Parts: sequence; C-alpha cells; structure tokens
Amino acid sequence: KMDTIWIYLSYTLIGLWFFGLLLSRLILIRVSGCFPTTILADMERIEDGPGKGIYVLSEYSQIFNENYQVIKKQVSDSDKVLYIGAETLYYMYTKAEIAGASVQGTASFNQMFIDYFTVNPDKMPDVIIIDLHFFDDPSYSYSFSNQILLQWIETEFEYTEEIETLNLRILQKN
Repeated sequence: KMDTIWIYLSYTLIGLWFFGLLLSRLILIRVSGCFPTTILADMERIEDGPGKGIYVLSEYSQIFNENYQVIKKQVSDSDKVLYIGAETLYYMYTKAEIAGASVQGTASFNQMFIDYFTVNPDKMPDVIIIDLHFFDDPSYSYSFSNQILLQWIETEFEYTEEIETLNLRILQKN
C-alpha cells in the first residue's frame, strides 16, 4: 500500500510540474534586470510598440510605454542606431539600421566594441540611445570598460543634439 501512495504522489508531482510549465508558456511575462521577483508581483501590460501585450513589472510598464513614444519621435527609419543598455527590445521600436555589431545585450563596452566602428566606418551610428537606468547599477557604472565607451561618446561621437528624458539620453548627429 505504501508503494502505491508513493507512485500516485510521484505522478501527481510530475503532473503539477508539467501543468506549471504549460501555464508559464500561456502567460508571457518579461522581467527586466537580474533581481528576485515572484509570480505574485504587480504586473501591467505594455500598451504600445512591439512589446504590446507583454506583462512586465508595474514600475516598468510606464517606462516601456514612454520610451517607445520618445524613440518613435526622435529616431527616423533612415538613422543608424546604437543602443546602450539592457533592453535591446528598444531596437525594435524603429525600423532604423542597427549600428552595433550585435543586438545581444552586453554589460561591457570595451575597446574592442569601439574598434568595431574603426573597422566598419559604415556602421558609425547617427543616433546613440543611452538607457540612464543601465548605469544606476554600480557594476555597470564603475566598470572601467564602460567608462571607455562613455569617454569615446564624449570625445569622438560628434553629436549636435541631445535629448534627455527621465529614462533615456538620446544623442543625434545632424
């Protein structure tokens, strides 16, 4: 009788595990950053752009919606865009050409990243979008390699227009 109970218990746990996997695939949830959260966290839907309908933490839904409006307004489809931050979903907010070597998010922008533009001058961006919250994390803001990129932007990227919102800094060449 004890063997039968263990068998039923095992099948029940396996079934619940598969049900949990199925449920998690039915609800699309996106968590920004690397911090602990639970399924009980307050979630809201992104209302605009390619992320429309995706549930994110409540404090981020407004940021996604506002950033979509700003990027759509400031970046034209003929621009070459370099995005510096963790949310590479922003590349999809416009049909502009991606200026970076990859859309894969990176936490480190070192000299090799800058050398990419020397080797590929046709990829030099017209617009750089900097996620201001990316550098709130001390592991990014105090990283020596990231300071190399920020210094390159200030000394080599000859931008003529700067727009700053609560979340983004957009540098444009005209």
